[in-house]
Amino acid sequence: MSEGVITSCIGGCENRKFDQGNRITIPNAFRERFQAKQVYLLKNIQSRSKANNCIIAYTPEEYLAFYERLETIFEGEMLDKAQRKIAGSTDRAIIDKDGRISLKPDFMEFAQLTDEAVISCQPKKIEIWNPEKWSALQVFDEQTETDEGEQPDFSRVQF
Repeated sequence: MSEGVITSCIGGCENRKFDQGNRITIPNAFRERFQAKQVYLLKNIQSRSKANNCIIAYTPEEYLAFYERLETIFEGEMLDKAQRKIAGSTDRAIIDKDGRISLKPDFMEFAQLTDEAVISCQPKKIEIWNPEKWSALQVFDEQTETDEGEQPDFSRVQF
């Protein structure tokens, strides 16, 4: 089993509430993966559809592996654009003694999070979703919006 795989948190979702400081408690099973008590938060820029805006949380090891995969997909100016986009879409959060992480306001706005979120546990990451958007995905309602101008195609990157 890969070091970065979160074996105790494969599959499953939990609804969690944010406190007044935009802090949310992450599931115990995922918290166990963090020896350094930190998480890398990434805005889901893979999809061009705002219906899929969520926050992805990685262990430091998985975030580094994700970032290194960019070099196998992009090159030259497109690699530079991709790295800048990732850097501008990433935040590092410390897991406090109560198992909470704090989301910055721009992350909350990006994922349209207010007082509650759905946390989807997956083998190498968790996703933090607006509950209504999560429910809509469960019925496979696909809405697409396109961005103007040439941008890195993140559909080839496995998040």
